[in-house]
This record gives sequence, C-alpha cells and structure tokens, in this order.
Amino acid sequence: MTRSISRGELRTATAVQCAKLKTCLAQLEALSVSGAEPFPYEECRRLRAAVCERHDGLVPDLDRYLSEPAGYRSWGNRILAWPDEKIAAVENRLSRSFFDRCPAYAEFEPVLEMTDAP
Repeated sequence: MTRSISRGELRTATAVQCAKLKTCLAQLEALSVSGAEPFPYEECRRLRAAVCERHDGLVPDLDRYLSEPAGYRSWGNRILAWPDEKIAAVENRLSRSFFDRCPAYAEFEPVLEMTDAP
C-alpha cells in the first residue's frame, strides 16, 4: 500500500533539496574562482597521438563536456526555481562521466589509467 506524502513532508523534502542545491552552487562558485587550469590542449594532442591521431572531435567534445557545469552555474540561485524534473534531468546528465556521454572515446580510458599517462 502506498502512503501519500503530507504537505509538511513535501515542504521538508523541498527545503532539503534547496539546501543541497545551494551547497552545490556554492561549490561550483568556489571552483570557478579557485584558479582553474587552462583547457588541456597539449594533453589532448598527446592522447590523440597515443591512439594514432584518431578522434578529431576530442577537443570540441571535451570542451563542451567541461563547460556545461559553468553554464548551469551561471544561473545562480535561479536554479532553485526550476521544476524538480528539470533539476533531476540536469543532475543525471552532470553525474555521467565523459566516457559515458561520449563512448566514441572509450579507447582513451586505458591510456589515462596508465601510471605514465600523458
């Protein structure tokens, strides 16, 4: 038997979710001002060399993957007004690794796991 959620429970759940989102936004803000490294062009060249120069789209795909969180961060606290479904979809998308989102680059994964990776 399924129990319905009371308004008080819903408010508590929403408050917890808002608190978690605010924490995530603060963490993203801290990352943006913590002296981020420049885009790893040279490392991308080395990775491509390790797999015989395949994958011309690595730089644009990695750039898109790395810049997406910044795009969401730019929304700031306005994210708190988003519908729960949109927040869940974004959270799901951002939780996926680069290799999950771009499986064409799976052959890079073992190269990166090597102790002397480029």
